[in-house]
Amino acid sequence: MLSRLEIGLADEGLRVLHAVPNEIIETESVGVYSSPIGYDDRGFPTTVRARVRELVAAIERATDAEPAASVDFVHSFGPGCERLAIELAAELRAAALIEVWQTASFGAAAEAFRRDRANVTILVPDSRLLQSFRSTHRDCEATEAPWGVHASPQGSTGVAGGQGEQAPALALLAECSHLPILESALKGIADAVNAEGSDGLLKDLMVFVDADRVRSPRLWQAARKHGLLDRLSIVPRAEARREPILHLDALLVPEPTGRFRSIVLDAMARGIPVIASNDPSISVLSDPSIARLVTPATPAAWSAAVREMLPGTDARQRLVAAAREFVRGHRTASAHVAAVLRAYEAAHARRNAAPSVVR
Repeated sequence: MLSRLEIGLADEGLRVLHAVPNEIIETESVGVYSSPIGYDDRGFPTTVRARVRELVAAIERATDAEPAASVDFVHSFGPGCERLAIELAAELRAAALIEVWQTASFGAAAEAFRRDRANVTILVPDSRLLQSFRSTHRDCEATEAPWGVHASPQGSTGVAGGQGEQAPALALLAECSHLPILESALKGIADAVNAEGSDGLLKDLMVFVDADRVRSPRLWQAARKHGLLDRLSIVPRAEARREPILHLDALLVPEPTGRFRSIVLDAMARGIPVIASNDPSISVLSDPSIARLVTPATPAAWSAAVREMLPGTDARQRLVAAAREFVRGHRTASAHVAAVLRAYEAAHARRNAAPSVVR
């Protein structure tokens, strides 16, 4: 999604510097329309100023110009880097934009806005999430800039479901933050496999999980408990390098975490069904017309949802067609770029109209 945004911004004449944590910059896939620069994203609060100075020096090397004269906007996407972004924007005399895509980031974003209303813009990628933010932080302004992706008319057909000898495969976006719900989903998957017997379509089912999430022993314990351990396969940095995930047969989002994840839009655009717990804070994970919502989130309900969304079923075809049309009509990459550009223009105008109160 960031690559598509960078291309759109470049088409409008903006140069994009893509700041990436030093620990992953060697492996990060950065778009050809942006210049990567590394920064230290870890450290005590007392080290923020030093890390900002390092970033300023990196910007100067990348642009061959005085950073304060070459940077107009600092757009923060990663949770936890809000303060670093605010301090960097202040140092560069630039407008700061904070992308808030999860409820867990509400507090940090609101604090940043209250500290410097003239220079901080809060962007939210989803209408439901925006509504939730406004209900909890009524004194803060926020702007909706809906994330978007590219959706071809035909979408994807996955890797399995009657295609040759390949077994069905699911992607599991596990957070390990709601263990009872995660366990319920895993047991549901196991029950679906067992219900079909040794000759069923699911007999060789594989479940792919993000390597960043399997560091939690709770996922392994739950998988072992329900007999799925030998079916789990690890994908390194699954969301950042999502192409393999987008060739599977279904995307499972079992835990309602209040996170808007662009990979859900990509799956819908590719014709991959999304099976999820109802997440009231996220529009695409609370609309039964575009996602197969599992309510109540019992093992039996998960089992039924997995079997219902197997390739070839009428229910699957109806859902993926509706989801793809939703993305094409409401979640396009071009609309996202246009919303961000409008936010940049408004941030620039507001910054020039009022003095900064950053101290």
